[in-house]
Amino acid sequence: MMAAESPSVTAPDPISPPSKSRWNTAGKFFRDGATGDAVFLKAITWGPFPPGEEPDPDVDLPRVRDQLGANALRVFEVPDREFLDRCDREGLRVFLTYPWSHHIDFLADRRTFFEVREQFRRTVRELRGHPAIAGWMVANEIPAPLVRWMGPRRVNRALEQLIASGREGDPEALFSYANYPSTEYLCPRGQDFLSFNVYLEDRDAYSRYLRRLQQQAGDLPLLISEFGLDSRSHGEETQAEVLAWHVEETARSGAAGTTLFAWSDRWYRGGEIIRDWEFGMVRRDGSAKPALDRVGQVWSKWTGPADALAEDFPRPPMSLIVCTYRGARLLRPCLASLRKLRYPDYEVIVVNDGDDAEVAQVAEDFPEVRLVPQNPHGGLSAARNLGARSARGEILVYTDDDCEADPDWLTWLALAFDRDDLDAAGGPNIPPPPSTRIRAMVAAAPGGPAHVLLDDREAEHLPGCNLAVRREAFEAMEGFDPRFRVAGDDVDFCWRLHDAGFRLGFHPAAMVWHHRRFTPRAYLRQQLGYGRAEAKLMPIYPERFGLRGGARWEGRVYLESPAAILMTSGSRIYHGVRGHAPFQVLYGNGSAHSPAAMLLDWTWISVAIALVAIGGFSGFTIPAIAGGLMLMGSLVRAIIQTRRASLLPRYDDLPSRIGVTLLTLIQGPVRSFRRFLGVPALQRSAARSESSALPDRSSEDAPEEKVPWYLEPLPFPLSRRTQSFWSESGADREAWLAAFEEEADLAGWPIREGKHHEPWDLTIGNPGRNHYRIITVTEYHESGRTLTRIRCTHHLLIGSWLAGFLGGGSPATRGEVKRQIRSTAERIGLTPLVE
Repeated sequence: MMAAESPSVTAPDPISPPSKSRWNTAGKFFRDGATGDAVFLKAITWGPFPPGEEPDPDVDLPRVRDQLGANALRVFEVPDREFLDRCDREGLRVFLTYPWSHHIDFLADRRTFFEVREQFRRTVRELRGHPAIAGWMVANEIPAPLVRWMGPRRVNRALEQLIASGREGDPEALFSYANYPSTEYLCPRGQDFLSFNVYLEDRDAYSRYLRRLQQQAGDLPLLISEFGLDSRSHGEETQAEVLAWHVEETARSGAAGTTLFAWSDRWYRGGEIIRDWEFGMVRRDGSAKPALDRVGQVWSKWTGPADALAEDFPRPPMSLIVCTYRGARLLRPCLASLRKLRYPDYEVIVVNDGDDAEVAQVAEDFPEVRLVPQNPHGGLSAARNLGARSARGEILVYTDDDCEADPDWLTWLALAFDRDDLDAAGGPNIPPPPSTRIRAMVAAAPGGPAHVLLDDREAEHLPGCNLAVRREAFEAMEGFDPRFRVAGDDVDFCWRLHDAGFRLGFHPAAMVWHHRRFTPRAYLRQQLGYGRAEAKLMPIYPERFGLRGGARWEGRVYLESPAAILMTSGSRIYHGVRGHAPFQVLYGNGSAHSPAAMLLDWTWISVAIALVAIGGFSGFTIPAIAGGLMLMGSLVRAIIQTRRASLLPRYDDLPSRIGVTLLTLIQGPVRSFRRFLGVPALQRSAARSESSALPDRSSEDAPEEKVPWYLEPLPFPLSRRTQSFWSESGADREAWLAAFEEEADLAGWPIREGKHHEPWDLTIGNPGRNHYRIITVTEYHESGRTLTRIRCTHHLLIGSWLAGFLGGGSPATRGEVKRQIRSTAERIGLTPLVE
């Protein structure tokens, strides 16, 4: 929901490009540092090449630029300055993937990882400011079994530390981690763009997965950091066909760019020349494959992201409606951005709610704008309805006076309507980079407008600052409900559309810049407006509100990144059996209506303060202690939410985090109390009784039901033992697991394979009582050699700890399991190492 009231602040800083020519990111795209224009990234991987077989940069780099039409390279080594200077002269930007040993357990030795961080910081500093460098990738595809072994949270934090170290070396550089579907849940904070290596050969499957990745990316640009096809196994013509539709689908999804793998069939990896795969655009002798010309014909026509859209899809007439109430100081940048829209047929209507003279004066400077006065002041919904009655377009597009539109905003909306046959569509509303610490804190505080998606294609709610609807659907709903004068109108309107069977959709590239409130006072006033609007919604939709009044969405509110969900207690990862699932999905622990959300409700805070006061005045310590513990719980909850918040790197420090924590502590009670005041007691009672029948869909797609707490293991194992084994012949954990299962079966040990969501491979003993868990990982080293690590942990269940000590469960002792692990390894040729 978005309040239309004008905060008592100065006009927002206009979104202007930085003065430097280096690329940067803003919104969903890369931007040219000199002009601020969006750039579609067209990259190709370069090397690593076998020693002595490197292509001649003076010959091949111009081919990359002119024949392929690329504007960037991705390299897997840190090149020298001479190569970077040559790329700069050719107009090619370079993404550097920092090479280090992330294919082994790099967290086993903290000192080693610290040295990696320091070396990365020094490397970035040495190349600081080079105009050819577009960005750094701190790692590439950490193997999923290794992430499971080290722990996803620990790996995520390690990547965040690497990004922070790189930013110390060059504060203005761009950083990312090149992920892949098997560790989809990894999403370190501090990234400037989201990078994903994706190899999907089916066009429909690839298109669907792009939608999912866009939701993973949130407000960040999405870069496909690797995509390719082996021409040796599929044929060169098939390779050309697949790469041609790949670049088209990637662009139509609103991604920031893509990286084709690779320039040449000459490829060197792990100390060996790779001859079994041929992913190159050119053959080993340098001659071109068909894919080079096919992709070049497409890429040569593209500069900006929207250039990739076909000319033949419908672009119906659109009417842009901006409703403003005393918002003259906010309106000018908004109208200036609408003037720059690249769309063939649109009109701009400004509804001057209250017929403010200053608003009329601003509109006079934009003769193409049609000013429609509403006198007397009628509120937001009435203004939006008045704008619709004055509009001529087939599609009505709403935004707010504190928004600025991306130049291709309407084009992406038109694509969404055509591609998915929608009745209403929208896109992200992204806060522009804050210019002060206060604005950064307010932008990171909870409670901002957000879209709610039922899946990666359909939406349940689209905020009114970025909402487009077909005229037929608008008229069928009889417009917005005039009872909503400040906020809540978009929620009501979308729910009515959804209930009537109309389809709402979302396109991640259809973005507007939405200035958040500029002061804490304006922010809290906005939250009061939201609480008042929710109070009006509750009697109308009692089944859609929980006991405390918060909206119960059928879909998911896309406010938190995978990193935030990963930090949530109770989150689970679908690893697949033994961690082999090619797409490993993260499932959150629930909805906004979890018991922990109660800790920031006004009732909880009020009771806690009352108990502290009673204890202080009466001299009884028990009430004071209870109240203090309740307040401590609220503080912890606010700190957890603050840790998930996204802050601009230059403001991401302790003072800003403290400020966001304070705003979070205030926002919850303020909004919930105002909501409570707005709903009469009888209506609150009805809302509680009817909302209890609404199922909680937050974990509907979870792989399995969460077991009761008393059937969970103790939070820590009774013992943990790791053994490591070396193999010169390449024997790995799969060979060991197969052999161990055979021997355990012969020994009569009850053994069970780990389930899809369990981060271990085998369980020995009765899982209901005393048992052991085994997890394995294999590190693959040069010349086919392997290092296999095996960890065995001893567990008891909370509800049966006494029975576990008294007997039952596993018939084996810890010593027997340890000896069996070693004897099995030696039997298949693994050599024990001393830990």
